[in-house]
Amino acid sequence: LRNIIKSVKKIKAENLHMRLDVKKGSDEMSQLAQTFNNMLNRLETAFETQNNFISNASHELRTPLTVISAEVELAMKPDQELHDQHKALSRIKDEAERLEHILTSLLGLAQSGFNGKNQPWEEVRMDELLWEIKGSVNQVYPNSNIQIDFSKLPEDEALLTLKVNKNLIKLAISNVVSNACKYSNENLV
Repeated sequence: LRNIIKSVKKIKAENLHMRLDVKKGSDEMSQLAQTFNNMLNRLETAFETQNNFISNASHELRTPLTVISAEVELAMKPDQELHDQHKALSRIKDEAERLEHILTSLLGLAQSGFNGKNQPWEEVRMDELLWEIKGSVNQVYPNSNIQIDFSKLPEDEALLTLKVNKNLIKLAISNVVSNACKYSNENLV
């Protein structure tokens, strides 16, 4: 027991990869050490998830903010024509809406929880969700040509409904459609 206490005291946030030595057997000390190791596995995963989330969030937020700053500087130049200023302001508006979409997605992901237990699962009609996503993405990319092909839908409407975490599935599909719009130069998506 003293060895387990001594080993546990050495483990900090910086060295969550460390594990306790588990002796072979099924006595209480082996079970206690294994329980601590399982807890450390969960903690390490949670820390990695949090770090990845922060890294991704900062990257996703930095891009539109950089564009907004550059467009503001361009619009503020004294020799800019009204047309160029209007174009810069339009770009700022688009990037602000994109930033709002990113924040909404990130907050939805953060609120959904990472352990699979706190995530709300609900019945969702996927065809209706696709229309909702199309509407949201069209607000950010109004000139995009997003078309949804429902020609291969099943006859049984019950097959259109899935039990999912709506926030996560919406975030995933929205990101795919948004990236398609962003990189297709307003072609058919």
